[in-house]
Order: sequence, then C-alpha cells, then structure tokens
Amino acid sequence: MKIDISKKDINDLSLPYRIKRDMMEFVTLYLDGKTDSELSKKYKVSERTIRSWLKELRDNKIIPYRSELDKTDKSKKIVKDRFNKMIENEPANTANVSKAELIKLLNIHKSRTAVAKELGVPISEVSDLVEYYHILDNKTLATKLNIILKDLLKDIEVEVPKVKFTSSGATIALLLSDWHVGKVVKDENGTIIYDTNVFKRRLNILIKQILKLIDRHLKSHLNIEEFVILAVGDFANGDGIYPTQAYEQEEAPPEQVMIAVNAFIKIINSVMDRGLPVKFFGVYGNHGRQAKDTNPEANWDLMIYRILHFWKNITNPKDLFINYSEREYLDAPIRKWIFHLRHKAYYQDETAAGDSKFKGWKDLHNADVIVSGHYHHWDVNERKIMGGSLCGQDNLSERMATSTGEPAQVIWVVTDKYSHTNIFPIRVEQNDKEE
Repeated sequence: MKIDISKKDINDLSLPYRIKRDMMEFVTLYLDGKTDSELSKKYKVSERTIRSWLKELRDNKIIPYRSELDKTDKSKKIVKDRFNKMIENEPANTANVSKAELIKLLNIHKSRTAVAKELGVPISEVSDLVEYYHILDNKTLATKLNIILKDLLKDIEVEVPKVKFTSSGATIALLLSDWHVGKVVKDENGTIIYDTNVFKRRLNILIKQILKLIDRHLKSHLNIEEFVILAVGDFANGDGIYPTQAYEQEEAPPEQVMIAVNAFIKIINSVMDRGLPVKFFGVYGNHGRQAKDTNPEANWDLMIYRILHFWKNITNPKDLFINYSEREYLDAPIRKWIFHLRHKAYYQDETAAGDSKFKGWKDLHNADVIVSGHYHHWDVNERKIMGGSLCGQDNLSERMATSTGEPAQVIWVVTDKYSHTNIFPIRVEQNDKEE
C-alpha cells in the first residue's frame, strides 16, 4: 500500500491534540502490532474511539490496514521515517504551549474560550490540551466541586441552638493557626511525633480545654455574648511547598482539606451547643498555595473556608457568621476593636524593621491588634497576638529555638475596655498520651 504523508494531512486531521502531538508514538505502537484493546488501555479511551482514529488515518492514506502491513522491520522503518519527516515541524495552527503556560492563561482569562481567542486557535485545540495535561479550569473545577460538596454534605444535620443575646458583656476569641494536616514529623530518633492521628487527638484535647475554660472559669465571672474564631492559615499542609515535602506527609491535599473542614465544624458545633453565637474570620497561609506561579486564589486554606461557607448555607445555623478574605489579610471587628489578620507578620516586632511594619499595618487598617501565625509558637504583647501550631516541635520551631513552641493554640477575652485579656495558651501535648 502506498503511504502518502504531507503537512496538510496532519493539519486537516480531527484527531485530539494529544494524538497529533504524539503521532509518532501512536503509529509506532500500531505498526508494532498493538491491538485496539491495548491501544485503548494505553490512551484511556474506548476501543471504538481507537478504531475511529485509525480509520481516519487510513482514509487519509497515512497508514495501511494491519493485513496490508509488511511485517518486516525494514518496511516498518520506512513508514516511521516518513512520519518523522512529517512531524519535524509542529502544525502552524496548533496551540503549542507548555502546561505551566496554559495554567497561567487559564488563571488570567478564566475560561477555555477566552484562552483559545487569545492564542488564535479553535477552542477544541485548547480543550484537547487541557485534557492532555489533566488541567481543571476554574469553571470546570467549580462545577465538579459543587457536585462533590452537595454529595458530601447532603446527610449533615445541625441542631440549631436557642441563643439568648444580652446587651453587654465579653467576647471569647480563639486564634487557630498552623495545623498542617497531613504532615508527618519525626524526632531525632526517627519516632513519629505528629501525623493525622496525633492531630485528631490534639483537636479533641483542644475542644475539651476550650469548653472547660468556658464552663468552669469564664462563665463564672463573665457574661459571654459571643465566640469568635480567628483562623490565620496553614491548616492543610499542601503540596510542593518545598522540595522534600513529599517525604514528610501522608495525605494528599484534598484529604487534608476535608479533615480540616471536619475539625472546624466540630469546634463550631461544640461552642454553639453551649448556646453561644459563633463568628468566623479567615485568611490563607503559604502552605495553602498550589505553586509560587499559580493564581493566589488557588489555595487550600481558601478551599477549606469555601466548604465551611457552603456547609453553613446548606445547614443554615441561625447564629453562625463566616467571613474570609481572598487576599493575604482581613480586618475582623470584635466589639470596639479591629483585629488585623494575616498569616505571616514580622517575627520580632521590637526591632526597628518590625516596629515599622507593625506601625504601618496599624495605620493602614486602623487596627488595634495584629493577629498572625506561621512561626509555630505563640507570643503576645500589647499590639500583637501570634498563634502557635498543633505540630509542636518540627524543623521550623527547632530553628526558632523558642520555649513557647509546644503544640498550642491561643484563646483570650475581649471586652469593651480591653482588646485582649485573660490570655490562655491551650497546650494540647501534655494530655496527648491520655487520649
């Protein structure tokens, strides 16, 4: 059979981009005797699709039928050489962009149609590229996520408590930070001292200690009106943040997200069961990002907050307020005070550089207190509250060499007179073995 190959042939073919791109591989497998079933498994399509691709190649006299193919290596080499000559140059109208470039274009232009218009190619070519690179654009991701969330949350029921509001009193504020769900931490002997199971135990201790403070101490001398959660990020450990991270975690980011979501829901419901309305404010951390060059909104912490907000809308608890920022900061009003939230503030605010930063943030946001996390140990002074981590001692806290690096989260009281008083670092390691 005569094989007629020209550049016009490949431009006119309706095959998917990934097959045009790897045409040499596809044809080589065919010439080497791969069956339709084997090609189907290789390219993850049905055998019917494989047959339609092969038919188009035969109709254009690019490949022969299997029965007409000379089985000698010399004959196969002739056909392969012709294909190599044909695909020396990429088709002029093909969207030949890398995965990183395509992700950036989708983040900028938001849809496949807009990207196709920008590149001057048919939308089918962009769709083929998206399929080839296994990319989810924003619209497709949102659609799939909504379907998944509806399925996950359809059976969740929340008993809405009856809350009696009073005209004056105090607010309990809880700073949550740096859970790093999915992370594995080992000590100098190689013993695991933090993983998902340890996180869940420490979460239970945290909730018990919060309720004990409310029931046994604070309610005895305070008229508590509301409970405010300030979440400053790094709740999921993420992925690809540093080169060796894959060897230091046990859960993929989607699972990290759902574990963190369930933890937040557990905290919120525990407090609401005490008859207290809950307000939630959140900002994202650096471990939430998917990569340094991706859209900042592509962040696992934001995903956690969005799912929480979706859960709130589905369950519709009467006395729950959720607000989060798609930027690195958020101003949270509590009583007469403004708490400025950001994941990472300056570590030493008493230095000249740190003092300048804190004064700048307070002036820019008319803030009274800067609330942050990131450094895996808690710290408090008249103008800042820095949260701890549930990981406890890891490489970061070891480098910081601080005595307040034990696993802890911070809770305090806000009144009209004081922005932060009755400050309690809730240490969750001391009773860890008892859980």
